[in-house]
Order: sequence, then C-alpha cells, then structure tokens
Amino acid sequence: MAAKWGTAGALLLGLLLTGCAALASHPLPVRVALLAPFEGRYRDTGYQALYAAQMALAEDGRSGVELLPVDDGGSAASAVERARALALDPQVRVVILSGPHATTAEVQKAAGPLPLIIAGHWNARPAVPQAVILANPQMDTESTLPADFTLTGAPALVAPVTGSELLALDGFARLRASLSGILVISVGQLPDAAFEQRYRAQNPYAPPPGLAATLAYDATRLALLAAFSPAPLRSLRCACWNGDIHFDAAGYWPDALIRVYFYGRDRRLLPVIY
Repeated sequence: MAAKWGTAGALLLGLLLTGCAALASHPLPVRVALLAPFEGRYRDTGYQALYAAQMALAEDGRSGVELLPVDDGGSAASAVERARALALDPQVRVVILSGPHATTAEVQKAAGPLPLIIAGHWNARPAVPQAVILANPQMDTESTLPADFTLTGAPALVAPVTGSELLALDGFARLRASLSGILVISVGQLPDAAFEQRYRAQNPYAPPPGLAATLAYDATRLALLAAFSPAPLRSLRCACWNGDIHFDAAGYWPDALIRVYFYGRDRRLLPVIY
C-alpha cells in the first residue's frame, strides 16, 4: 500500500512540477492600462481612446501584452480609487490617462510608482516625476478655462473661450451651440481618412475618431516603449502620428505644435488657418 501511495505521490508531484514549468514558460501578460471615462457625459473620450489604443496595440504586433481598460467611475474621487487598484496589479507596467477625471494630480499620486501618460491636456499638469503629458507647457497659459472646469457645475462662460480637448467632447455640444467663439487647442491632429479606416477596423460602430483618438494612439505607442524599457519615461522618444514626441524635465512635450480648432456651421471641428 505504501508503495502504491508513493507511486501516486510521485505522479502528483510530477504533474505539479509540470504545471509550474508550463506557467514559467508562459508568463502572465504585461498590461497597459487605460483609465478613462466609459460611462456618463465624457464616455465618447473613453471609447475613442479605447479603439485607438487597440489599433496601436494591433499594429505593434508584440506578443505578451494586453490592454486593460478601466472606467474612471464618473468622478475624480472614484478615479483615485481605480488608480490605487492599478498600482496593486503587478502585471500593469504603464497607465494611460484620458479625460477630465482621470488626469487630476490626485489620480496621478494614487497610481504610486507606475509610469503615467496623460493623453492630451485636459486642464492637467504632470504632478509626479513618472508622469508625462502630450501637451505643450504653453497650453497652461493659453487656456482661458478655470483649472477645475467640468461640465457639471460649470461657471458661466463668456465668449471667446479657449480650452483643451475638454471642449471637444460631445458633452459640451450644448455649450458650443450657445457660444460663438469656442477655440480648442491641442497638440493632436484630427484623423485623416487612413487613420479613420484603421480605427474603424477595430469596431465599425465605434464613435467617430477625434483628437482623443489620435492622442491615445500615440500614448499607447509610448506606453509600449515604456513597458519594455528600463529607461525613465521622460527620456523616451517616439516618432509618432502627431509628431516627434519627447519630453522635458517637467514631463511636457516642449516644442509640440499647438494646433487651434474651431467649430464650423456644420458643428464639425475645423483647424484655424493662419
């Protein structure tokens, strides 16, 4: 009987060791997290960012990487909680932040040591050393919006109004209709036909791509570089869709071209031609 149990035990141990070896040869995937709004007033930003990030990941073709979309919860407070949870996930290497709630200083601090890429200006600033922002520092002073401006509880605005990608969200359509003189500033370019075709390949029912999409696409390309590089995020460079992206000591893209857009009569975002 003892011999039989010894044989069975040896077989069980062998199976366990084989299973462990299989796990060792198939490590858990590296995660690039996307913290953005997928519900509520700002959800168009989240879904633009999601499908653009999926496009960048598919085009990169790297194995062992997965995109982890996380809803910001619809408030700055809930976004902080989600960032804390991401900091506890050992598979997450980089976090992309998009939208007004996910990009606050409190969220950046809650993410702990994780490298952070703010995909656009969003009235935000890099608040921790491991954060970078796809924005020119000059945009901080060119925006006439209050620093804590959101659609909920927004103060009365008098045209002309200049602001970042925040003003391009679908949730601000009523505000744009009531004010003439809305200018949107961004380092992002609007998608061309080729970009939109590749974007639509991810999901034909995706919301139309705009500035949030092209910025998230480049943020994902940067995130893939950062996920597999020992170098600090602020030292990386990317020949990306919106230009040659690199960062200064404060985490800004210092010589990025600031593009200015306005809303035409058909309510489409159009570039200002000087």
